Amino acid sequence: MLKKILWILMLLIMTACTILFKDGVNIVLGELTPTMVATSTPVDIGVEITPTETVEPTMEPTATEEPVNLPSPTIVTTAEPEPTPTPEATATPFVAVYEVQKGSPAYLDNFAHLSDGCAWQGIAGQVFNSKKEPVTNLVVKVSGEWNGKKIASVGVTGMVAGLPYGPGSYEIVLGDKAVNSNATLYVQLFDEGQKPLTEPIAVSTQADCQKNLVILNFVKK
Repeated sequence: MLKKILWILMLLIMTACTILFKDGVNIVLGELTPTMVATSTPVDIGVEITPTETVEPTMEPTATEEPVNLPSPTIVTTAEPEPTPTPEATATPFVAVYEVQKGSPAYLDNFAHLSDGCAWQGIAGQVFNSKKEPVTNLVVKVSGEWNGKKIASVGVTGMVAGLPYGPGSYEIVLGDKAVNSNATLYVQLFDEGQKPLTEPIAVSTQADCQKNLVILNFVKK
């Protein structure tokens, strides 16, 4: 009996709670329904709104990378090799094959050209080998200055007609008068190939009709 009474009380309590909860919710919701006010005037809610200052983000300075001091490139100057001097040809020492015969030069009158007399001057002679035999076909050259002018004449041994000076002789005519020349003429002997056989020999002439012929002989050493 008691249990039934308790169940009845519980049911009543539960029913009452349900009714109260439902009505309370509706009342609360009804009070909370917002009223829309159509106005363009801003509503003063009594709170002063301070505009927020826009804060620009502070950029952290980027660390500047220090420049790396690279070593300056070394410019290598290639020195041009100095030209190798061309070796000079070593001159072969000249060795005279012939020399002036003892007693030369001799000064005589112009016996080979008697008709010319004093209107003639020249150099003549012979060339001998080591056996004192006459040598032909050798070239005798006379160069230098005679009577104030340059001279260059040649003669060949063995080419004098009539052999007035002996076998294998030569003759070189200087001019048509006898004049003085003090070692201004040079006589030199060559072979057939123009190879010198003697050093140039200095010769003088005389303004004397009895000495207008110069005899100059050579002999092999």
